[in-house]
Amino acid sequence: MAKRVSCHYNRNMQKFFKVIWVLVFIFAIFILPQTAQADSSAYVPALSDTSDLIAGVNAARKIQSKEPLVLGRDQAYIAVLIDDLLTKGIDEPYRMFTSRAEHRLSLRADNADRRLTQIGKSVGLVDEKRWKKFQNKLENIDNLKSYLKNTRLNNLSLWEHLRQPNNTVAAQLAQNPDIKNDVLEAVTIDAKYEGYLAKQQRLVANLQTLESKKIPPDLDYSNVIHLRAEAKEKLAAFRPGTLAQAGRISGITPADITVLQVHLKKYSRTEHES
Repeated sequence: MAKRVSCHYNRNMQKFFKVIWVLVFIFAIFILPQTAQADSSAYVPALSDTSDLIAGVNAARKIQSKEPLVLGRDQAYIAVLIDDLLTKGIDEPYRMFTSRAEHRLSLRADNADRRLTQIGKSVGLVDEKRWKKFQNKLENIDNLKSYLKNTRLNNLSLWEHLRQPNNTVAAQLAQNPDIKNDVLEAVTIDAKYEGYLAKQQRLVANLQTLESKKIPPDLDYSNVIHLRAEAKEKLAAFRPGTLAQAGRISGITPADITVLQVHLKKYSRTEHES
């Protein structure tokens, strides 16, 4: 009986602390002066082990007067979580489903190192031993891909055979002791999903144009001509850091983004002239 009561108490305390962390998050995002997206990611509370890491990295970089680490939605699930909380608000419990990520085909467990190791190196989280191991893996992947694309069988390259269903190329390669399992897995998946990944990369490239358009944190949305009243209210509340992030806010239309883009060009020209 005592054990059941203890377990029940612990579960309730866990729920309590989750609520407290959400309140802290709201305070950090909407009440602290640094409400722009570029700074607010540094204040994300311990919603998960990964957000602990992001918060810690950005806290250290802020002390060092460096730009914060802001991951894109095409780079990590934690970036999707943070971006959703910043642009969609917190009016219900948040669960990180893979379906929330529009680029989930690229957010795979097998390519996590290829997505994030270089970023980790740039912020000082990857030591030389880890970096050399990663570079060696990339070299092995490139060498295996080159071999498959330049070796032909029955008028097709082995790479093309690997892309076909029910092929035996991967099984035969697995028998080679010089080819590591993680390298073979990476190459096999890249081959099978080559067409889909290429299409997704084109979409990512288009979105990066808007991601690169920064919105000044002190922008007065009430002065943006032709911007709808509802859009002004939401943008002023959420304070997005980029045009792409503004476009993900619920209720913001493509027309609102166009109006905002025109205003930012005028704003930038005025700043430059002054």
